[in-house]
Amino acid sequence: MRDHVVSTGRVDPDRICLTGGSHGGFIVAHLLADPSYKACVMRNPVTDIPALTAISDITEWGYAVNGVPFDMAAPPTATLSDPSVFKRLREASPMEHVEKVVAPTLVLIGSGDRRVPPSQGITWWQARQNKIKQDQRKNAVNRIQVFDGTGHALDSVEAESNSTYSLGSFLVEYTRVQEDAGRQGEGGRGTFI
Repeated sequence: MRDHVVSTGRVDPDRICLTGGSHGGFIVAHLLADPSYKACVMRNPVTDIPALTAISDITEWGYAVNGVPFDMAAPPTATLSDPSVFKRLREASPMEHVEKVVAPTLVLIGSGDRRVPPSQGITWWQARQNKIKQDQRKNAVNRIQVFDGTGHALDSVEAESNSTYSLGSFLVEYTRVQEDAGRQGEGGRGTFI
């Protein structure tokens, strides 16, 4: 998909960003293993499926997206299931490749989220912080913003306006075209406003 979009000539391949929330956050967290993305903003991302299945209000989701049977009459918890199931769920989690992430990232979290509990995004952010520190990458960007009193939708007026502002500001900051590059305004590649 990325190659097709770039081939149209309407997208600057050096300024492609990712953003997604919940399952979309899960997808973009996987895509971040590719170092070609310029920046990413994730909102309440699923990052560790086995951990999620034990604490979410949608326990079956982790099993369903991996084609693993789930019995609503006797739901298993991933940590107590067959080790092969745990391994399969873990290997399908973005936590498996967080160490490959190089793009600047911003994680937006609702402190009261029961669907994708805050521990999902916080643990991913901490794992990335640890890798940044281990590799001594001084210019690496890994930010997190937690909105107290909001759930999965970040649906308070304050959380909606602040998270939208944070998302826009972050993407502008990391996709800004240098003025001497001579590309602003050419071929529909204008700057963010």
